[in-house]
Amino acid sequence: MALGPINTVFRALSDPTRLRLLHLLLDGEICVCDLCAVLGVLQPSISRHLAYLVRSDLVTARPVGKWKYYAIIDEPDGLGSDLISCLRSCLADVDVCQADRTRLEGILKRRDCCRHSNTPSSNQPAMMETTEMNTHKKIVETVRSRYAEFATSGRSSQNETVHSVAEGFGYDAEQLASIPAEANMALSCGNPVAQANLQPGEVVVDLGCGGGLDVFLAAKKVGADGKVIGIDMTAEMIDLARGNAVKFGQGAAPGNVEFHLATIDQIPLADASVDCVISNCVINLAPDKKAVFRDAFRVLKPGGRFVVSDIALKKPLPPEVKDDVAAYTGCLAGATTLTVYEKELIEAGFADVQIMDSQADLNAYRRTEGSSCGCSAPKTSTDKSSPNCCSGDNTQAADDSPTKSSNVLDDFDVNVFAASVSVLAMRPE
Repeated sequence: MALGPINTVFRALSDPTRLRLLHLLLDGEICVCDLCAVLGVLQPSISRHLAYLVRSDLVTARPVGKWKYYAIIDEPDGLGSDLISCLRSCLADVDVCQADRTRLEGILKRRDCCRHSNTPSSNQPAMMETTEMNTHKKIVETVRSRYAEFATSGRSSQNETVHSVAEGFGYDAEQLASIPAEANMALSCGNPVAQANLQPGEVVVDLGCGGGLDVFLAAKKVGADGKVIGIDMTAEMIDLARGNAVKFGQGAAPGNVEFHLATIDQIPLADASVDCVISNCVINLAPDKKAVFRDAFRVLKPGGRFVVSDIALKKPLPPEVKDDVAAYTGCLAGATTLTVYEKELIEAGFADVQIMDSQADLNAYRRTEGSSCGCSAPKTSTDKSSPNCCSGDNTQAADDSPTKSSNVLDDFDVNVFAASVSVLAMRPE
């Protein structure tokens, strides 16, 4: 292997994402689409990392139609061979790399999106799958965009209405005072930590951790011998959470808290490594909830607990709400019925499933945004035509004052159709 300039090589190896990519490529050629699926990162970002590895003479790219396949350059002599051997040895026991490998194996078994036959009969299901994947990507990007705006909006418990909404969904003043104010942005629909019965030394993962609200409360429960891992797909949220962790640790992030950028249906953790999975008003936003439940089940230890606060439907939504972009990003249009929620958890392998209506007032979000939804971002543009469930005046959004929205949710009573629910389940022993 003719290695590129040594400084370029070391820069390539200094990035955790590129190390994960190299680990996946150790055993052979992989399509970029599969690498994106494993890491839960969009293709432009993955392609930039791969291009850097190619420039470093560590990886080669082979175009196949509109896709590219990547592989480690196969020249078994010299420094390159020693470097690859070192990578194989060093990364083999890293938990996140083991989890990547497990996800890749599952993806390759379940689908073959880049290797279809050209016959019409085999292309038809492939086209249907591609259409579904594109729809899911659009949903993910829309939600990601809204949450990125939220992460940079400055909302916090210092605002009286944001504070009161959190109290309305189960947090008491003492809990809110014990964590950084910016960790609470009034995005919750319950308090899963209060129901999780967390014990010292346990490992907890929070799916869709946002600014870290539930991560920090859980960290106090599991103590120094435990660990709480926050997962979020929005880089701005992860940045906010990590900044809040420094505040929470009074100058340095606690050793029992960490945050990872990933989607919640591809958790970057090893199998059977977690005692409790928590989540708060996030799973309703996932386009593939079955995949979320399967991966949550995968990372739980036998006997592990699934404790979630979420939005579920009591009856079908009107078409004008179900098809509304703002209603989806507002944790409503993407919600499933109580019956489907329970059914999909059981299909994923969970037992002792309980879904309970908390009787919380979902219209409470209007107090902060003039909107019936709580999980979407404040408007950052004066363009009244762009879809946003919080489309008030931009000068008001900065201080979270109640605003007048102008969309289908204005006069919609969310409580008639949906409920804030507490979901409890466990992975059988």
